[in-house]
Amino acid sequence: ATRTLDFQRIASLKPLQILLGKAIGEPASSYMLAMTTLPIAVLCCTMGKVSLVSILVLYVTMATTTFMMACLGLQHSLDPASKGAQAGGIAGGVFFLMFTAGSVPLRFGTRGGFAEFISAFVGLFTPVLAIKGVAFEDSTIWTATMPVFDFEIPYAVLTPLAQLALAALALLFMTRRLTQPLLTPLSKRQSYVALLILDGTWAALQFNALNLGEGLTGPAVRFAVGHTLLALLLVGRVTPNRESFQSWVWRLRGRRGLAADILIGERTLNVLALLVYCTIGLVVFAAAVAAPVIWLRPELVAATRWPELTMAAVVSVLVILCYGLFHQVLTVAMGRGAG
Repeated sequence: ATRTLDFQRIASLKPLQILLGKAIGEPASSYMLAMTTLPIAVLCCTMGKVSLVSILVLYVTMATTTFMMACLGLQHSLDPASKGAQAGGIAGGVFFLMFTAGSVPLRFGTRGGFAEFISAFVGLFTPVLAIKGVAFEDSTIWTATMPVFDFEIPYAVLTPLAQLALAALALLFMTRRLTQPLLTPLSKRQSYVALLILDGTWAALQFNALNLGEGLTGPAVRFAVGHTLLALLLVGRVTPNRESFQSWVWRLRGRRGLAADILIGERTLNVLALLVYCTIGLVVFAAAVAAPVIWLRPELVAATRWPELTMAAVVSVLVILCYGLFHQVLTVAMGRGAG
């Protein structure tokens, strides 16, 4: 597939058109296989076991799941000598399938902590919780919900949206790579927006965990760990390798200053981006969790252990900065072959 995509770069089609053609055209048999389940769906609907709305939602979820997996399968480095992207894709696929296979017997619930993170991951990016709703007699497709602050939103609504968002992100990665192989999969501006959205979702889960009565300490520690992992994932998407960095060194920046170029420019060092990631985490937690608790539930503030909360923030910042700088130095020193 790497050689096929590289060859098609000389075509007059736009990169997005090439990728959509591969995502929709090549796995067409997978989409067609969904039609073979229509007789079973009609039988279940006529017997009154499953409502027509539930059937339609399940088919929408099936379509978005297939499209998402097709887009994730398009991730290639366009460099036959580099095996990093292929190995990372295989590892990610195995990880994805392990979560999917384990979600039904474990019956994930909203118990606070990282169980909510696993439940949200499975519910947002797999159809497992939607299928579980029609598989058990004591539940419906709307039973499994995701806590978003003080609201409960069914995964039947969130799953197709989250899968389309992940598919769009995967298409964005490859569109930039087909446009110019020296570009990083994400621009720094795009990574800032992505981290804001991811941190906001993670903060919503931690706000719900405040019902455990442990004050701000527990949610702060879990938010710091989750934010650190998310930031490190984005670091790998915005950090330029040696070839990309060398192409930036010799190009003209025009009227943009050096600091602004490192902050938001293409193929620049990730130093200022790391500082922005740390700032985003602190601001999101303060605005989405700490401020509402201090304003609406002051009794939880008294139960907060502030030294542990401060230590979690400091450790998160240090890990992001140290790993990010080490990753930048390593990729520039070793070049593309390191991937």
